[in-house]
Amino acid sequence: MRPVPVLWVVPAAAVARVHGGGMVGEIGSIVDAAERGNLKQRMSLQGKQGFGLQIGESLNRLVETVDASLQDIANVAKALAEGELSREVTGQYAGAFGETAQAVNQTVFSLRSVLSDVQAMVDAASHGDFSHRMELDGRRGYALNLAEMLNALGDTANRALSDISRVYVATIVTGK
Repeated sequence: MRPVPVLWVVPAAAVARVHGGGMVGEIGSIVDAAERGNLKQRMSLQGKQGFGLQIGESLNRLVETVDASLQDIANVAKALAEGELSREVTGQYAGAFGETAQAVNQTVFSLRSVLSDVQAMVDAASHGDFSHRMELDGRRGYALNLAEMLNALGDTANRALSDISRVYVATIVTGK
């Protein structure tokens, strides 16, 4: 029988300590909780060292990052649902988390822009100015459709008021 090289004995012993210490079960419990949406569970680092400590710290950082980014995004989404457009994702996140935060912030910016233009158009109309138009450049999807419809509404109102004015003037001039 050939002797087992020391190189293989050390990793096997480390794996045995990880399994024997319940670390795999602890990791499984955290992953299961995360799959159910519970991102508050963390791995205990007490009594861990070396490889076990590194795994625990790494897993905890991952869960903390996911939790923080989702909380930021959820807070902005809740504010949007309540009509509050001043909130944005403020955390700095890398990769997919950062892309998601940027997309949410862009959504907030787009909504602010559309609603600001709608408000300006309604304010102008309430003062009798139906010539105010929404800018179409850079708009897509619903924002573009809304701008086109409101611009058409303004044009229709302008034509109707011109027709009414023309009829009124003609009535005064002709006396009929």
